[in-house]
Amino acid sequence: MIKERIARERKKSDERIKDAVQEAEKLAKMNRDQKNQYELEKVLKENQELKAEKALNQMKDETRLMLKEAGVDNVDDQVVKIMSP
Repeated sequence: MIKERIARERKKSDERIKDAVQEAEKLAKMNRDQKNQYELEKVLKENQELKAEKALNQMKDETRLMLKEAGVDNVDDQVVKIMSP
């Protein structure tokens, strides 16, 4: 069990390293304007992801409040079930 977990973590780490190397190679091939455009797109994508995460958290909070007001027990369990795809 521990060996499996170590193997999974090592695989994740190797994938992150591989991604970082690919990113560095990609950036090395770009000129300054391309790099700036790429960085801008990356920041915009991250911004969109953070906004989506924030909206989901707000919806979860509202759902928790509504369930609590309705007298539902195990509110967090219910929120997970409701908000899961």
